[in-house]
Amino acid sequence: MKTYFNETINTIESLRREDEGFLLSFNGEDTEYVRFSQGKVRQPSNQYQAEIALTWIDGQKQAKAQVSLTMDHEEDKALLSSLVESLRQSISVSPEYTLFDYNREPISTCRDVERSFNESTKIVSDIIRSSKEYDLVGLLVMGQQYIGFANHLGQINWAAYDDVTFNWSIFITADKAATGSYSSDTWSLDDFRAKLQDSARDAEIMRRDAITLDPGEYRVYLSPAAVNYLSWFLDCSYGAFRNKSSLLQKLHDGEHTLSPLLTVKDNFDIGMKPDFNGSGFIAKSRTVINQGKTESLFISPTTGAEFNVEHNGAGSYEGFGSLEIESGDLSKNKVLKELGTGIYINNLHYLNPSDRASARITGMTRFACFWVENGEIIAPINVMRFDDTLYRLFGSELEALTQESELSVETIELNQRARGGSKAPGALIKSMRFTL
Repeated sequence: MKTYFNETINTIESLRREDEGFLLSFNGEDTEYVRFSQGKVRQPSNQYQAEIALTWIDGQKQAKAQVSLTMDHEEDKALLSSLVESLRQSISVSPEYTLFDYNREPISTCRDVERSFNESTKIVSDIIRSSKEYDLVGLLVMGQQYIGFANHLGQINWAAYDDVTFNWSIFITADKAATGSYSSDTWSLDDFRAKLQDSARDAEIMRRDAITLDPGEYRVYLSPAAVNYLSWFLDCSYGAFRNKSSLLQKLHDGEHTLSPLLTVKDNFDIGMKPDFNGSGFIAKSRTVINQGKTESLFISPTTGAEFNVEHNGAGSYEGFGSLEIESGDLSKNKVLKELGTGIYINNLHYLNPSDRASARITGMTRFACFWVENGEIIAPINVMRFDDTLYRLFGSELEALTQESELSVETIELNQRARGGSKAPGALIKSMRFTL
């Protein structure tokens, strides 16, 4: 794939006129997908593909297009030639864009990995043997992903990833299920079995009669998966901040703080995404929220030009590339004891802002969520809706974070396997508000 990326660069460069420039973003994958049902393989498949996003530049004019490659070099030469001519025509009728910017100081980087999941048959066999006792449904995604960037100034950036993600559910009856997930750049049968046993334990508890709790405030433990989901709403965009539309506007304005236990980083070392973007700028790992206070915001080149401030290499979406919440002091083994009496939440879904000005989020509990009394799980609970603010959940009501953190890897696929995710610990919340 890397060779094909370089050939694509050479083709684009051969089509370029002396006064023209280009920005080329490359996304490729060699992915194996295996769907399981009732603990058996039902649908194995493979996806080998690549696509590019090409920005053609003429002074301050630019035009963009995206196209899937055929992976046949001669066919793609003709495809790219036609694409470039189409972009030239678009530029000829386009106005100048004064906020357009890209990296003019070339910095080339390379992150390569050797294939580590070439024994896919073994991984599938491990899953089948380990789950034969359960009614398990799941999706195994493994293989390599490739992300590249190049421009007319000679900058070339390359990042390859090779990892595995397996998401599963153990079904009990009707809509009752216990979920689990394994994500890593190495396959460990012992680690997978430990996570599967956690799901099996939850599944056994789900067999008990569920109880319905009244609306109100409850002491809560949020699993790492639930915390990861909530972390999507940590809006640290400089553009949104300046436009007074940030979900955390009052935090960035200094009117509110979050808990001193909360430190959030954009940490590229955890390997969720590369540190280069589609404009060729290199972003550095940074602390964004430090002990509950804003330390830095994401500033894209366009936003920097708009507000006359120095950008920090952020992408156009001005969000986390590799979000990591620092862990705390609470041992996972002591979670139930420290929770005492309250709700143990494994999963959340349908999260949405309900009041942006106050950073209020609403959502539903999902799958294996339990009522706990005196440190002992009593029964599963029926679905509840919460409505609470980030200033409480990540602020005044945050009592502890676990020592153990978990990766949550993006698996949503439209045209291509997604790349991204986050890493977070579990959280003990003194009081969480439920409305239904």
